[in-house]
Amino acid sequence: MLPFDNGLLDALTRFARTLVDRYDVADVLYNLTDTTVEILGALAAGVSLADDATLQFVSANSEVAAELERVQQETEEGPCHRAFVTSTPVTVDDISEHDEWPLYRAAALEHGVHAVLGVPLVAGAKTLGALNVYHGATRAWTEDDLRVAQVLTDIATGYLLHASRLDEANRINEQLQQALDTRVVIEQAKGLLAGEHNIGVDAAFEILRNHARSKQVGLSDIAQAVVQLGLRFPPTTR
Repeated sequence: MLPFDNGLLDALTRFARTLVDRYDVADVLYNLTDTTVEILGALAAGVSLADDATLQFVSANSEVAAELERVQQETEEGPCHRAFVTSTPVTVDDISEHDEWPLYRAAALEHGVHAVLGVPLVAGAKTLGALNVYHGATRAWTEDDLRVAQVLTDIATGYLLHASRLDEANRINEQLQQALDTRVVIEQAKGLLAGEHNIGVDAAFEILRNHARSKQVGLSDIAQAVVQLGLRFPPTTR
C-alpha cells in the first residue's frame, strides 16, 4: 500500500506546483489524465467538459482515450456522459455486458478497452464535466480506485474554478489598466494643446472631444495621435 500512497502524494505535489506556477487549464487536465493512469495502472484517461448541457472532449493522454471521448461526444452515451448527467461516479467492470451504450461499447471493445470508470467534476450544485478512466481488461473497480479518482477530479475542478475566476479578474484588471493608460494619454494631449495654444486644460479637452466627435473616432485615439503622431488643430475647432 505504501508505493500507492507515495504515488498519490507525488501526484498531489505536482498538482500543487501547477497551481503556484504559471496557470494553464490545458496542462492541468492533461496532468490529470496522466496522473490518473499512473496511479490507477489504467490504459488511458480522458476529460470532457460541459458546454451548456453537452459534453465536449477537451483532453486525453492517448489516441485510444481521444477516440472514445469523441464517440461519447457524438453519441451522448457512455459512462462519462452518465457520470456527468447524474453527478455520481459510474463504474463499468466489463463494457461488453452493457447493452445500453451499443456504439460506445463497440468502440471501446474495438480499441481494447474492457473496463471504464466515469467520475464527475462537481463544484457545489454544478457538474463541470467528467473524467473517464479506461482499462485494457475487465476490472472490478475498488473503493480505493474511486477515492483516488475523486480526489484528483476534485483538485482539477478547483483548478477550473480558479482559472475561471482568475480570467475574470484578469479581464477586469486589464480593463482598469487600459482605462488608466487612456487617462494618462488624454491628460498629456490636453497639456500639449493647452501649452501650445495658451488655453486652459478644460478648453483643450473640449477641442479633443469635439474633434473626436466630428471624425467619429474614439477620444483616446485622438489623444494618442496628438501625443504620439504630432496631430495638431487650431483652437478655433472649439
